[in-house]
Amino acid sequence: MKTQLSLIVVLKLQFHDIEKIIDGFKAICSKDEEKIVKFIEAYKDQVESIRVQCEAGISRSAGVACGISLAINGEDTDIWSSGKYSPN
Repeated sequence: MKTQLSLIVVLKLQFHDIEKIIDGFKAICSKDEEKIVKFIEAYKDQVESIRVQCEAGISRSAGVACGISLAINGEDTDIWSSGKYSPN
């Protein structure tokens, strides 16, 4: 019997769901995007799935998931067409 190993790694980022700069809030920035890209590149060939989560689970995580799906799979239609998410 083959033993299956689990790989769990976490990249924790914090930003608000905003498109314009608002005092006291932090939008996603290029440094956040670079961290996401480096993280995905480091682990994408070692895992079967990638979980992206935000507080509400509607737009921030969906937007990041769309970017990851485009980078890895060349498309993001599963996320857009599900109707559960509103990536921005």
